[in-house]
Amino acid sequence: QDCTGKLCTFVTKLIKFNECSKQSNPSDTSKTAQTKVMLFDITFLMLCSIVQRYGSKVVFSENGGDSFFEKWVRDCMVEGGRPKPYKKMLDEKDQAGVDDLLRQFNSSDAEFKNCPKLNCYEICLNIPAVIYDVLGAWETSVLSSTDVKRILDAM
Repeated sequence: QDCTGKLCTFVTKLIKFNECSKQSNPSDTSKTAQTKVMLFDITFLMLCSIVQRYGSKVVFSENGGDSFFEKWVRDCMVEGGRPKPYKKMLDEKDQAGVDDLLRQFNSSDAEFKNCPKLNCYEICLNIPAVIYDVLGAWETSVLSSTDVKRILDAM
């Protein structure tokens, strides 16, 4: 448990950082855009780790917030004993974004380069649909086990 009583305050500040860094502006320099992506990644991973360790009920207030991260946790993050309906995860997808990600993950380029048309949070929202499409293609033998492994490794 939170022995200092400051966990919720810390999470709130991390969420603010995450929200501020989730979208790039056209006026951002390349370095600024890269910094925002890294801040988004770091805060997102820290928040995921905290929620995995303490649970969303401990970390978030009863009525819940409307930040991207809180919505993502409610709709997409798997928590022990709290299954999420996969159709809810797929509701948020953008098919063009899913196609961009599939092209990137299926390319021969081993290093993932952020899809320029997608912001970090859009990638998070589209990943469940990418996985759904990959598994569907594997199930219907459109993709081989080797193809699926390569795509998942790239992911």
